[in-house]
Amino acid sequence: MALLAAAAVGGGGWTLADGRREALEQAEGAARDMAGVAAEHAQRLLGMGDLVIDAVTLQLERRGTLEGLRDDPGFHALMRDYAAKLPGRANLWVVGPDARVIAMNGRFPAPPVDVSGREVWRAHVEQGLDRHVGEAILGTIDREPLFTYSRRLTRPDGGLAAVVLISFRPGSFDRLRFPGPLHQNAVIALYRDDGRMVARSPLDPALLEKGVPTARMRPGSPVGADRDTSPVDGQLRIVGWRRLEGWPVVAIAGIAEEVALAPWRTGLYLTAGLLAAVLAGAALLTRSGVRAMRREEVLRRDLAATVCELRAANGRLGEALAEKAMLFREVHHRIKNNLQVTSALLQLQASRFKDAGVREAFEQTEDRLRSIGLLHESLYRTDQGGDVDLADYLGRLVGMLAAAHGAEARGIRIVLALDPCAIALERAVPVALVLTEVITNAFKHGFAGAEPEQAHVLTVSACRAGGLYRVEVRDTGPGMPEGAAASMGTSLIRSLSRQAEAEYAYANEGGTVFRLALPLERAPAAAEAQAVG
Repeated sequence: MALLAAAAVGGGGWTLADGRREALEQAEGAARDMAGVAAEHAQRLLGMGDLVIDAVTLQLERRGTLEGLRDDPGFHALMRDYAAKLPGRANLWVVGPDARVIAMNGRFPAPPVDVSGREVWRAHVEQGLDRHVGEAILGTIDREPLFTYSRRLTRPDGGLAAVVLISFRPGSFDRLRFPGPLHQNAVIALYRDDGRMVARSPLDPALLEKGVPTARMRPGSPVGADRDTSPVDGQLRIVGWRRLEGWPVVAIAGIAEEVALAPWRTGLYLTAGLLAAVLAGAALLTRSGVRAMRREEVLRRDLAATVCELRAANGRLGEALAEKAMLFREVHHRIKNNLQVTSALLQLQASRFKDAGVREAFEQTEDRLRSIGLLHESLYRTDQGGDVDLADYLGRLVGMLAAAHGAEARGIRIVLALDPCAIALERAVPVALVLTEVITNAFKHGFAGAEPEQAHVLTVSACRAGGLYRVEVRDTGPGMPEGAAASMGTSLIRSLSRQAEAEYAYANEGGTVFRLALPLERAPAAAEAQAVG
């Protein structure tokens, strides 16, 4: 009887320990997923800020001077339009070299507020930073939490021309929704590399009046999870983090440990009850064999119920994995939609210019954005994870560019011969941009000067050969003039080909021929360098 009791206690203890470990591992996985979604949201938010600052910078360069800007109603109207494109009641500021605000979207004329004592001014003037993500602060007007993203504009002599600043409200992170009980009362936050808090959801404004909290930063891996005590409320949480690519910012998601262990505690109580029943049954076994048999039947029913619960838990886990896959597809879908919106904005902006060179530059940028959008559409339409089928992508890219440049109306016949090949998104983006440039040049210049009776054919082929994926773009035009190959090997194509670890070449062979050789296996040195980075 003692052996039976010891076995019951030991088995229950092992089950409880294993269940606690699994509950914490599930919470770590959920925290990493939440941090990834928060990082994508923050990346998109800062990227939109970059687009707006680029637009303001272009307007300032056209004016050539800051004089009279504070009293210019036209520029104020532009500031309001640009700020309206940003989410969550963001504000847009232009600060002159004397540290005084000279334009803002919310006030006209702008009040001459002095920002020389603020962190953003020290970052651009004393530290000389080109761009800066500011820590969380309270707004001077409405006392709401906000954080800033700013860029320094430099004069030709290297001096400070102006600072363009956007103040974001972190309320957009409140709208992020995550399914499942583990995400209840979860915390989403952004921190800089120096540990200073940029944004948090939820965030009590009274917290910022006491000082901006500083968190322990995690060096090494750009993504991970562990346990840590919150610097805000001192609560122990399961913390997942993901670093924003290209930004000195880390997205953090925290799940309270008591929430993560709540299912395990339920199991603890159930196991304790089962152990008590087993021990009671063992004691009664010595008194009555009949009662022992009845108790055994009860235990069998309890075991069957436990098996049913485990099967239900496995079903819920499968649903969670499916939801995760859906989230990744939704991210690519939203990126594609955002690129389409950006392309439409560029097209609208281009219509305001009469200069053919300016309009062509806008059209080139639209083609590049659409080509990248096609990549994310390919990832959304397929189940290949982060890999892009180049053959499928090239077919749709040529069709898109042919329609954009009126190939059918110009009598240009398209011939495609493409072998399938899947490569990672990080290499597919530069390859897509290179081929967009080349195919666009073929439609624009490849058939100029050709004989009227000559057939106009654009052939795009791709095949595997010797560990390489070889792509060839060939037209039947008059070919390149003498010495034109050097001019066509632009710095953009050269830089993008180097980024994709590919080699390219132009030739005259009955027309202009462009060849791109893309290694199917990444070079060991390049792969090791990326892993270290």
